[in-house]
Amino acid sequence: MHIKSIIMIALLISFFISLGIYELNAGGIGPPPPPEDEGACCAVIDNEPFCNDTITVEECNEVSGNFLGNGTTCDQCPVIEPPAGPTVIIPTLSQWGMLIMSLIFGSFAVFFMRKRTES
Repeated sequence: MHIKSIIMIALLISFFISLGIYELNAGGIGPPPPPEDEGACCAVIDNEPFCNDTITVEECNEVSGNFLGNGTTCDQCPVIEPPAGPTVIIPTLSQWGMLIMSLIFGSFAVFFMRKRTES
């Protein structure tokens, strides 16, 4: 490996450590472990799925959520789908419609440009 590559990797690792994204622990470099008294809380609030993995049991109970246990993350939350609302139909053109519309607009442009040069 080149020296420049090693220096670049070291700079990136130190940057992530300074941001607090990764922390040095006994097992090497990795995401910081969750606190002992916090875990993931999955809930539906205002018809929107909600998950927070830095919440205590008491805070999760306040929002009527499902606390998954200490040290858990939102990746372990089951997928919660909000109720489906009405669908809105948006009018669009197909590829052929776009082609025909472009030809019509192009014909108008050529017609008006010729008309202007003839006068």
